Amino acid sequence: MNAPGSHRGSDDTRRVWLIRHAQAADAGPGQADFERELTRHGHSQCRQLRAWLRARLDRHPGCNDEDQVFTLLTSPAPRARRTAELAFEGWFSGRNESEERLWNATFGALVEVLEACDGNVALIGHNPGMEQLQHALTGRLLPLSTAGAFELEVPVGDPLGRARLIDRFHGLRPPPSDST
Repeated sequence: MNAPGSHRGSDDTRRVWLIRHAQAADAGPGQADFERELTRHGHSQCRQLRAWLRARLDRHPGCNDEDQVFTLLTSPAPRARRTAELAFEGWFSGRNESEERLWNATFGALVEVLEACDGNVALIGHNPGMEQLQHALTGRLLPLSTAGAFELEVPVGDPLGRARLIDRFHGLRPPPSDST
């Protein structure tokens, strides 16, 4: 049985969005990979991602209601946090939390994070883990570009190999000369 106000495809499925952070600058001298920030192009990607996500969530009753179960979990890396801010801030009313296990996550860590969540969930993280999780859930290996997203209908319980790809967003590609 679903929690009041939660939306699932049926009583035994839920929606899961797997989102890769937007384009980040290369690490500068002495800068750790973790600290990389979004580029101008990454900001543009977030605007497009925001429009896609908002349209997707607005189509599903209960996916953006204050009383529903919807969790947004974000890697603590600045590029992922900024992607979440630009894509969800101001219109998303669900729970929004930083999740340490999403940074540089292995497939196994991502499965643990997903299994610990009730209701609908969006994960903002990094490759190759996000692609690996999508592959394990759907049985299809698809590339996930920066600011890309998969919307999945995932069975509750044992979802591996049984999820269904509902929709997909491809992040905008940078112009050839855009290095920032």
